[in-house]
Amino acid sequence: MQKLIALLAAGLVVGCAGQDAPTAVREQPVAPPSFNFMNGPANPGNSGVFRFQGIEFVGTTDPFRDLIAFHFQADDFIGCGGGSFFEFSDVQWINNVDDIVRVMSQLIDAPIFIYVLSDWDAVIPGGLPVICPFLVQEWLYQGTHTLVGTDSDRNNSSPGARMLTWNGRGDVYDPSGAQFRYQEHQNGFVFPDGSFRFLNEDIRVH
Repeated sequence: MQKLIALLAAGLVVGCAGQDAPTAVREQPVAPPSFNFMNGPANPGNSGVFRFQGIEFVGTTDPFRDLIAFHFQADDFIGCGGGSFFEFSDVQWINNVDDIVRVMSQLIDAPIFIYVLSDWDAVIPGGLPVICPFLVQEWLYQGTHTLVGTDSDRNNSSPGARMLTWNGRGDVYDPSGAQFRYQEHQNGFVFPDGSFRFLNEDIRVH
């Protein structure tokens, strides 16, 4: 979570200033995709189910393996003069009578770029002039992946802790072209005081 905040603070979003592309999350109706995930109910206001697209995933980390994964086309990011923005996920919100919003998000066949986490931390103070070449040149693996996330209480309406999970899989390759499988599992709690604790931060390439 801290690394994601650092990513945004470093200027990948701020760096979009002056660009024509939007910098805010947009929510909009979506054409029906496969397996009916996005086929919303006829009266979503009555059912409590809402389906739309939004930006849910930007970066995840695995401090044990010293890895950071970016879930967008990091080597062509618009904040660095490229043509790619953050990826939009298919999002489903279920709102119950207690105003507890449970969320499921799916990022399907999206780009993924994996870097050395400690190297990323080292370039952040240099700002975009250092970050942008790093994103283009220093990736360990890149490829495509699917990432599914859940959030047990987006509004923090219940008195207990809020559970977050992410599970990913995909195919990646290294700079030599060698092929690998990517798998990711992340989960943790957001407590009523706003503090966050990871239980697992697991990014594997094998």
